[in-house]
Amino acid sequence: MNPDTFVKVEIGELETLDPAYPYDTRSWEVMANVYDTLFAYSRQRRRFLPRLASEVPTVGNGLISPDGRTYRIPIRSGVRFHGGEPLSPADVVYSLQRLLLHHRARGPAWMLLEPLLGITADGAERIDPDAVTSRIRADGDHVVITLAQPFVPLLAVLTTPPTSILSRSWASRHGEWSGDRRDPAPSGRPFTDSYLHTRMNGTGPYRFVDWRPDTEVRLARFDEHWDGRPPLAHAVLLKENDWPRRRDLLTSGEADMVQTDRTHIPQVAELPGVVVYDDLPLDVCDTISFQFDIDTVDNPYVGTGALDGGGIPADFFTDVHVRRGFSYCFDWDRVIRDIHLGKAVPLRGPIPSGLPDVDPNPPVYRLDLAAAERELRQAWQGRLWQTGFRCTGLFNEGNSLREGWLRVLSEGLRSVDERFQLSVAPIDLAESRRAMASRRLPLYTVGWLVDYPDPHNFAQPLMASYGHLASLQSYRNPAVDELVRTGLTELDPARRRATYQQLQAIAHADAKDIYTVEPLGLAVLRDWVKGWEYDRITGPQAITLVADLSKVES
Repeated sequence: MNPDTFVKVEIGELETLDPAYPYDTRSWEVMANVYDTLFAYSRQRRRFLPRLASEVPTVGNGLISPDGRTYRIPIRSGVRFHGGEPLSPADVVYSLQRLLLHHRARGPAWMLLEPLLGITADGAERIDPDAVTSRIRADGDHVVITLAQPFVPLLAVLTTPPTSILSRSWASRHGEWSGDRRDPAPSGRPFTDSYLHTRMNGTGPYRFVDWRPDTEVRLARFDEHWDGRPPLAHAVLLKENDWPRRRDLLTSGEADMVQTDRTHIPQVAELPGVVVYDDLPLDVCDTISFQFDIDTVDNPYVGTGALDGGGIPADFFTDVHVRRGFSYCFDWDRVIRDIHLGKAVPLRGPIPSGLPDVDPNPPVYRLDLAAAERELRQAWQGRLWQTGFRCTGLFNEGNSLREGWLRVLSEGLRSVDERFQLSVAPIDLAESRRAMASRRLPLYTVGWLVDYPDPHNFAQPLMASYGHLASLQSYRNPAVDELVRTGLTELDPARRRATYQQLQAIAHADAKDIYTVEPLGLAVLRDWVKGWEYDRITGPQAITLVADLSKVES
C-alpha cells in the first residue's frame, strides 16, 4: 500500500478528455478531478457552494433577476490553471460558449442549449455564434448569463463536468477555437480531432499526467490549488473488465477502490481490510432498450435480418405488441432477489422515484407470461407467432448485473415459446456507444445516471425524439415531444407535476424500454482510505479527489 497514491480499478473506457464532448461517467470522473466548475452541490448541506464563482447567485443577493432570466456570476480572483495562466471571466465565457458551439449529436451541450437558446439539438447543426455571445458575456469581474426562459436547474447544470472551465489562451494557442465569434467553431467535428481529446489544463486539485487508452489514467496533485493542497500526491484509474483480476487487485492491496457488482459482494465482504459502503441511494434509470430502426446489413446480432424464424427485420421493434410482449416476459422479482440480492426496487418508468413531480403509482409491467403470449400472438399480424425469431441482446462487457437482466428476459421469452430465441453477448463499453449510434444493436442495456435532480433530466434524454437515448433508439412520439417542452417551461407546480405524470403513462403504453430496477448503490474500498464521501450525482463508483480523501496505515 502506497500512502501517497490512490488506485481505483473500474470497467469500461473513458471516451475523451475534452469537456465539450463526452457523456459517460468515466470521462466525467476524470474531469471532476482535473477541472473546476463554477459551483458544486453539497447534498449534506442541501445547498450550492461556490467554486470558481466567488458567490452563489440568488434573487435575494441581486445576482438573479426577479424574472429568473439573468444571472450575474462573480468570478473568484487569484486562481491559476495548471499551466500557470491566471483565471479570468474571459476563460469562463470561452468555456461555456465553446461547449455550445462545439456541440455534437447527443452530446452534453443540450443541458445549456435549452435554457440559453430555447432550442433542442438532435444533431450537430451549427449554432449562431451571435446568439451564443449575446447570452454569455463578461462584465468586469462577473459573467452574465441571460436565459431564453426561466430555468430553475441552471445552477445545477453549472456543477456538471461539461461546464468545466478551460484556459482560453492555452486552448487557442494549441489550435482550438480562438473565442472570437467570427472564427467558426467546428460544430459536429470528430471529438478525436480536438487537441483537448488527450490533454488537459484545468484549475482542479489534480493535474493530468497521462492517459493510456484501454489501460490507465494518471493524475498528480496540484500543490497550488486555490482551495488548498490536496492530501494525495497521485491517483491512478485502471481499466480492468475482468472481475477475478479486479478482486485480486483489491485483495492484494494493490487497489484502494474496485468497481464491484452486487453479485460479487459475497466474494469480498468478509475479506480482511475491505470496507463495503452499501444501501446508497441512486437516481438512475437502467433499461433494456429496443432499436426501432436496426441497421441489418452484415449485422451478426439480427440473424437472417428477416422475420423467417432465423432472425429479425430492421423494423421488428416498431410493433408495440412485440415490445409489450417482451416487457411481460421480464421477471423483476427474480432480478431483485437473485441478481441484486434484494438491494433494489422495480423501476416505475423513466423518471426515478426519488425525483420531484413523479407519480408514485403509475401503470407498470410485471411478469405475466399469459399476457406476453397474448401480445406476441398479435405481433406482426400473427406472423411472429408462426415463425418465432432469433436475435442478440448486448450488455457492456464486465457488467454482470446487466448480463443477468438479459438472461432473465431470454428465459422468459423461451418460456412463452421455445422458438423465441434471444441470445446474450458482451460488448466493450466504448464499442457499444459506437454501435448504438450506428443502430447496430437491436436490443441492449443502458443506464442514465442523474446529471441534476429534476425530472426534465430524465424525460428529455429518455423520451424526447431529440433526447440522447431516445434518439439512439430512433424513437419518436410527437405528443411526448410536446409534453417534454411543456415540462421544461411550466412554472406552476401542479401543472408541471401533471405533465410528468402524463409522460409516465405514455412511457408505459409505448413500452419503448423495459425499465428494470432502481438499485441501491455500493462502493468497495480498502479500510486505509479515509475521507471518502458519497456523491449521489456522480455515483458511488466514482471518486472525487477534491475532498479530504487520503490514505493511512491500517
